Amino acid sequence: MSFNKKIKIGIYSGEIPSSKFIENLIVGLSRYFPVYVYGTLNENISYKSEHIKVYSISKSKVKRISVLLYRLIMLSIFDINTFYKLIKKIKLFSTPRTDFKYLEKIVPIMLYRTDILHFQWATSLKYFDDVLDELTTIVSLRGSLINIKPFINSQISDEYINTFKKVNFFHAVSEDIKEVAKQFISTDKTIRVIKPAVNESLMGLNKNKVDFSKIKKLKIISVGGNKWVKGFTYSIDAMKILKDMDMNFEYTLIAPGEDNQKLKYQIDNLELENHIKYIPGLNHDDVIKELSQNHIYLLSSVSEGIANVVIESMAIGTLVISTNCGGMHEVISDGNNGFLVPIRSPKLMAEKIIMVSKSNNKKIRKIISNAKNTIKSNHLLCDQIDEMRDFYSKVLDT
Repeated sequence: MSFNKKIKIGIYSGEIPSSKFIENLIVGLSRYFPVYVYGTLNENISYKSEHIKVYSISKSKVKRISVLLYRLIMLSIFDINTFYKLIKKIKLFSTPRTDFKYLEKIVPIMLYRTDILHFQWATSLKYFDDVLDELTTIVSLRGSLINIKPFINSQISDEYINTFKKVNFFHAVSEDIKEVAKQFISTDKTIRVIKPAVNESLMGLNKNKVDFSKIKKLKIISVGGNKWVKGFTYSIDAMKILKDMDMNFEYTLIAPGEDNQKLKYQIDNLELENHIKYIPGLNHDDVIKELSQNHIYLLSSVSEGIANVVIESMAIGTLVISTNCGGMHEVISDGNNGFLVPIRSPKLMAEKIIMVSKSNNKKIRKIISNAKNTIKSNHLLCDQIDEMRDFYSKVLDT
């Protein structure tokens, strides 16, 4: 498909820049369509493609006010009916602050309209309930936003049931997520599974082949937001078991988030300071570097869609041990291209790590090779972009 300047794709990412996989999607789609990006600007970003336009909300209060006023004036000129509708709507709210936040989210989407608006996070829909009927929309179904939040928060469940009725199509990151999401989506809606992908460049990283039988210090790594759903308390407990068995290892835990004290306390309490390197956060390039320098990637999550960092590790050539949560079994075949253990099982995590460290080196290399082939066949960014383009075409043809 050549570049089609007539079809505009909108990406509502909530925050700009967003996660690596969303940024990859934006750049990939811009080779074929004009792409409009909406959200709050957390840091300045400059896209190389002239086909990407950013319509953001600034963090500067003065700039936010001036930009909103400009956009309202432009909307009143080019779409007076929508302008009056929004102005009438804000009279129903209780405070000027609520009105302001409502307008600054909706106005750019209505002023700079696209043929398809793709919401990357299901919880964002609540802000746009009043205009969903006027737009052609897709919502991505990801991770804990589907697997956990609506089941522990009835308000989110009710929001999904209400707003999903107005969404045209859905994108799920795994078959597992698709099945769970059906509880909130009417049967007449289309849910297309397009799995996470990695940039092809990761396949070319020259990670040194490791002879596990000759490793003096086993290097293990986990990466993820500092949230209970990532199961880091279980992985730390697994490290305690390894320490008690006198294994020589180093565990790198990269976990950005506000609740650092809980993990730090657990590490100190179990006297693991000399075995665990805790990093509160790194940029994506440095995370990739860390992944390539470790022998085992350990996913300890209680719930996932499909963890992007796992497919990145597999692409690089780092052996993966993962909990069998969410859609992880759709990527990992136990003993073939990685290993699966039950959730909340530090003892079994430790046993699997020990087994790997004692495994025949030829077998381990075969598993790593199989993992790379899995990524090559099913999780490359170029293929994901092709699938998304096909999906968009079907949405527009409906």
